[in-house]
Amino acid sequence: MELVEKGDLHYIAFDYLAELTLAIQQKVKKKDPRRGYAPDIEWAGQEILPRCARRGLRYLTNGGGANPKAAGEKAAEILREYGIRGKKVAVVLGDDITEELDRYRAQGVSLTNLDTGEPFDRIRDRVVSANAYLGAWPMVEALAQGADVLITGRCADSALWLAPLIHEFGWRQDDWDLLAAGSTVGHLLECSCQCTGGNFSGWREVPEPWHVGYPIAEVKPSGEAIITKPPGTGGLVTVATCKEQLLYEVHDPADYRLPDVTVDLTVARLEQVGPDRVRLTGIRGRPRPEMLKALVGYHAGFLAEGYISYGWPDALEKARLADEILRHWVQEAGLKPQEMRAEFIGHSAIHGPLASHQEPEEVRVRFAARFATEREAQRFAREIVGLWVAPPAGATGILGPPSVREVIGLWPTLVPWEAVRTEIIWLES
Repeated sequence: MELVEKGDLHYIAFDYLAELTLAIQQKVKKKDPRRGYAPDIEWAGQEILPRCARRGLRYLTNGGGANPKAAGEKAAEILREYGIRGKKVAVVLGDDITEELDRYRAQGVSLTNLDTGEPFDRIRDRVVSANAYLGAWPMVEALAQGADVLITGRCADSALWLAPLIHEFGWRQDDWDLLAAGSTVGHLLECSCQCTGGNFSGWREVPEPWHVGYPIAEVKPSGEAIITKPPGTGGLVTVATCKEQLLYEVHDPADYRLPDVTVDLTVARLEQVGPDRVRLTGIRGRPRPEMLKALVGYHAGFLAEGYISYGWPDALEKARLADEILRHWVQEAGLKPQEMRAEFIGHSAIHGPLASHQEPEEVRVRFAARFATEREAQRFAREIVGLWVAPPAGATGILGPPSVREVIGLWPTLVPWEAVRTEIIWLES
């Protein structure tokens, strides 16, 4: 809200998608064809969309998720509810390639798993969703045609911010350095308040962490940018906060591959040019990758999990005994988990075997196992319940019965650019 009220912005973008989100949203859409988009479109849109429209501020989001058209219809409905008429809502389609997979295979596209090299046939009959990571150019086209609100599904996160820069400055598809600079700006802004102190290792230095401001980029046609935040907000923008976000989720800083450009982050220059103002220059780019990344979600069994806490004395020893007891029960019940684990939260859930041997005051155990069938998962959940009254004494922190849910696996792969077809549909408030 402060970005809209205090930011003096021309564009605002909302990044709602993570890797697993679309598979979950596809399941929601199958149950209700009117759903399958980010719920924030509704509750946040009620506050944000009308204010953006009244200020002439253009709104972009990938919150369309698995159902961008329904999200666009909801956005137009919200604007009408607030008496705002004549605004153009553009919906970019084409990222959902679920129904195209067989056509790709017939054309010789392998869809091999990028991480493991496994053949696609291993999961073909269990596919839930498949989405290609679109770039900025379909959004650029929509902005050129006057979109006030622009909603898409899966795209590269940074493309939401790159598209307005291409549109405003007339950058070409082979302006690699400029596209790389714009993509880097988007990369710095994409994770809400991470570059303004949110996900910062120097967290003790962050002023007013309860009121951290979201980032703003002031960008020139040359690609030079200033990263800042709204006046009067908490948090901070420093070279250090920006450096940490610059490397966030980047495997190779010299070869950061995006749909529109390959970025070299190793030559970036970050300079503190004022309080909460960092200048970004020096980014270099190379031609975009030959293939487009896609992510396939597939049914990967059922997960059962439950939690129990044990307190001092001998909390860790009690927790380990509970794990041993449960494993005996699983074996006696004839259950065959595909994966089973106990995580000792408060001792080694994060650090695993690297954790210290210091005795904790209390341990919360997460028991989890994955099975091929829901029936097996439900049986495992009942075995966890048995620990409530079994040895060792002192079990506590039981919040309810263990849960069972479907597991969605993720299959990263590549598809040819020409195989993905995009289109824009228009709605009006």
